[in-house]
Amino acid sequence: MRLTRAIAAATLLSLSLPATALGEVLRFEVTQSLTEFGKAKAGADKTSVKKSARTVGLGNRALFLQEGGTDKLIYDFNARKIRRVDTNANTYTESSLYANVAFRRAEFDNRMRLRQILQRMAPTSRQYDPVQLACLFGFVPPTDKSFSLLKRSTKAGTTTYIYKGKPLSAYKLSSQKLPPQMVPILSQYYMYSLNLHPTVRLSLVKSGYYAGALSYTLENPPILEEKESHKLLQVESIAADCTTGSARKVIRSQNPLIAVLARSQQLGSRPPAKLKEDSMVFCTRALQEKRLVDAMLGAFEYVIQTGESLPGIVDSVKKQLKDDKNAQKLKRAMGSPSSVAEAKTFLADLNSLNLKGNKRAYLLDLFRANLYSYIETENPKEPVQDPSKLFLKVLAENPFLTGAYKDLGIYYFNRYKMVEAWECWDTARSFYPRHPMLSIVTEIEERLQNEVPEFFNGDKP
Repeated sequence: MRLTRAIAAATLLSLSLPATALGEVLRFEVTQSLTEFGKAKAGADKTSVKKSARTVGLGNRALFLQEGGTDKLIYDFNARKIRRVDTNANTYTESSLYANVAFRRAEFDNRMRLRQILQRMAPTSRQYDPVQLACLFGFVPPTDKSFSLLKRSTKAGTTTYIYKGKPLSAYKLSSQKLPPQMVPILSQYYMYSLNLHPTVRLSLVKSGYYAGALSYTLENPPILEEKESHKLLQVESIAADCTTGSARKVIRSQNPLIAVLARSQQLGSRPPAKLKEDSMVFCTRALQEKRLVDAMLGAFEYVIQTGESLPGIVDSVKKQLKDDKNAQKLKRAMGSPSSVAEAKTFLADLNSLNLKGNKRAYLLDLFRANLYSYIETENPKEPVQDPSKLFLKVLAENPFLTGAYKDLGIYYFNRYKMVEAWECWDTARSFYPRHPMLSIVTEIEERLQNEVPEFFNGDKP
């Protein structure tokens, strides 16, 4: 599936309609042309053309999109969720709106960095052109001046934007007026489903009319070129059904937490009711019996799961720490390494601990996962165990461990697996929504809203 569709299946935001407004349903004829350069025999270009009917429903802070009779995409901007309804199975999956925006931001920045490197090596390279990137991802940085490179002309009612001597986008307005209150949500449709430069998008939504005909070209040299044309067939001022109806929610088949969530259901889908009492009894007994490592693991498990501490346990652990070498090793391994060499030392310390038969020994894999993640980041060529598998192993043992969800989400986030990251974080929130360790997720979401507010509020009328 093309990247265009992968990132288009995600977001369209912010519509504030009066309570009496029902919304509108738009029907289009869409023609898509994809040219792959040099893929056919003898190095010839290969072009494929596809035509489809598209229905777009603009509702009150919600939107749906459907190609023919295929799956229905629903964008719920109040809940910040994206839902895909399988119309045949009558089921739907759900993902985070933030994941889509975060991927766009991260991938845009990554490609701009690659462009800088390529420009030093090959100044004439056409790869990662900033105007094409703005079309693909839907935004430009505040300091970017690439929009000034676009030339606009209007002839016989058709407005064309030219870039480097070639048509980038063209549109012809219909006679159907665009109500001002529909501007934000329509701009989100353009932003997330079409590859329009923001300058073109703003020109369209501020025109006061729907585009009767719209076309654009997206280049990804030297690999491919995409062209799309959209012909508006009908605008109906009727209620747009942006609900999932009777469809049943299911877990996304690629969700890495499938086994973990099944385990949580086996345990009643909620943390144990007497967790604090049981943890206090375990840690107190361990301290009395001079099993300091056990007490440390018990206290650690409780705090990263609930965000709360066990009264008096930490102070008691500190008093005994100087006399227990294994406990000292564990304490060091629980910290943050300053180098790959130190991370390897911490791993050796963990491997030297004999915790056979200890119910909380599984937590050592959480420390290992974070250490391997650190090594993998600092030295990608260093062979290490897959941190994600260790995180999932820990969560299979305890599917309510907030800290493990947070760490696994960060691991996915740093590797651009944004959907998986928010699946981890949203699962953790379902158990402990006010856990302090999840504040970093809130900070990421707030930063996205501040950096690219148009993704969450749409363009203003």
